[in-house]
Amino acid sequence: MHLILLLVAAIALPAVQVKPLPRVYVFTEKSEDAAGLKDRQQSVKDLEDVFAGRKKVLLLTKSEDDADVIVEVLERTVTVPKIRIGISPPNSRIPGVDTPMKAVRLKVKVTRGNESLEFINKNMPFENDRGWDSAADDVAKQIEKWMFAKR
Repeated sequence: MHLILLLVAAIALPAVQVKPLPRVYVFTEKSEDAAGLKDRQQSVKDLEDVFAGRKKVLLLTKSEDDADVIVEVLERTVTVPKIRIGISPPNSRIPGVDTPMKAVRLKVKVTRGNESLEFINKNMPFENDRGWDSAADDVAKQIEKWMFAKR
C-alpha cells in the first residue's frame, strides 16, 4: 500500500529541472615579459584552486571551447598604500620593516557569451603568497556572485 502511494506521489510531482553547473575556464595570454607571464600563470593556478573548491556550484574546465564563462588574468600589480597601520614606524631600524609594505592587485576579465566585465580584488592583502591567494579568492567570489546574479 505504501509503495503504491509513493509511486503515485512520484508520478504526480512535476519533474524538477536542474540547471547544469556553469563551466569555467581560466587562462592568461602569453607575453614576451617572462616575469610578468610567470606571475600571471601563478594567479591562473590560484584561481583554478579556488574554483576547484567550489564543485557544488561550478565546474572547472581545461578547454576554452567547453566553457560557459572565460576568466582571463590580465595583470598582477603591487602598490604601496598611502595609509599604513601597524605598530612599527615606517622608518624604524627593525630589519625588514623599513621598507614599505606593498599591497597586491589582481585584475581579470570575465566573458560569458557577448558580455565581458573586469574585476579587481577589493581586499588589500600584502605582497606574499597568502596575499596573492587572498586576492584570487576575493576575485573568485566576485565572479561567482556575478555569474549567479545573471543566471
